[in-house]
Amino acid sequence: TEQIRSRPLEELKRRDWPTLTVEPLNQSECKVFLKDYLKQYVKELDTVQTERIAAARQTSNPLYLRALLEELRLFGKYEELDKKITYYLEAQNPYELYKKVVVRWEEDYEEDNDLVGESMSLIWAARRGLSEGELLDVLGKDGEPLPQTVWSPLFLAAEGSLVNCSGLLNFFHDYLRDAVKDKYLSTEEKQKEAHVILADYFEKKELGIRKVDELPCQLSQAMQWQRLYNLMSSLDFFKAVWTAEQFEAKAYWAMLENNSLSIVDAYQPVLKSSNLYENKNSVWYLTKLFADIGHPSEAFSLCEYLVKYCREIGDNNGLQTSLGGQALILRGWGRLDEAMELLKEQERICVENLETKKVWGHPLAAKH
Repeated sequence: TEQIRSRPLEELKRRDWPTLTVEPLNQSECKVFLKDYLKQYVKELDTVQTERIAAARQTSNPLYLRALLEELRLFGKYEELDKKITYYLEAQNPYELYKKVVVRWEEDYEEDNDLVGESMSLIWAARRGLSEGELLDVLGKDGEPLPQTVWSPLFLAAEGSLVNCSGLLNFFHDYLRDAVKDKYLSTEEKQKEAHVILADYFEKKELGIRKVDELPCQLSQAMQWQRLYNLMSSLDFFKAVWTAEQFEAKAYWAMLENNSLSIVDAYQPVLKSSNLYENKNSVWYLTKLFADIGHPSEAFSLCEYLVKYCREIGDNNGLQTSLGGQALILRGWGRLDEAMELLKEQERICVENLETKKVWGHPLAAKH
């Protein structure tokens, strides 16, 4: 891990680019940070407590110091504050500190439920995080979302360790993520269970960005290969994934084929259809998918169909695209003369299209 993290720095040095080394906080800086942070909440520590915290080696890490101060400002028993400082300073790094923080959340915000474990496990399992509405839906019971009155106290306590990106809640840093994983998801089986819960939730949602982004990812993480196969076999869902990020569509099918689930079998209805053109865009995406993950014969047959149909209806744009796809496959097979003939025809069609646009005064064509 350290080797991977050092690669960007090594590359910067190789290029002789300037770098800036950010040093840990010294004791004076730590005291200023401590005073200013607590002042925001009309809180302060006495001199002895301040000196003690500033002198601790681990508080030179700003993240550790911030998390420690956040815990101390929420602690309501001043007479026990020294004992609490001792307890937290036993943690030698941010990861150990967040393990203690999670335990405190359990003590304060769980009664007859597993709110902390369930909510943090779901955030951990989510690909890009969860919206507050999604989280409350999954945590709810009997078809009703979890009441805000139950969730809000924990959220307010954890808010400083979470980040909201475009409405999705996620962990602010990996220390908390690792602490949650080790406490609640320590086995592969528990991790799969968390992914299955989210897969079940997103499977019921209407087709949209969140479903496309999360559902296939959750199924793959849970190793629910048959469910992922059934999902990706749907031409509408495949098209949505491909449109969002074609490389992910390829990656999911590569996983499925590695688990003995055939893409050719999945799309047999498409390959045997007598009218593929009604799904022209989806079929074109399929030709690229077949070609890119090792099924050129199927890709070529789809291209042949599209070429034939485009000729019949006079769709020159579709025709030149399909000819180019055929040519690439022929080149891969070593049939270079045939590929060149198709590329020449593709070029001719493109030139004719451009000339037509010039005649009609198309602004982009005129610019060319």
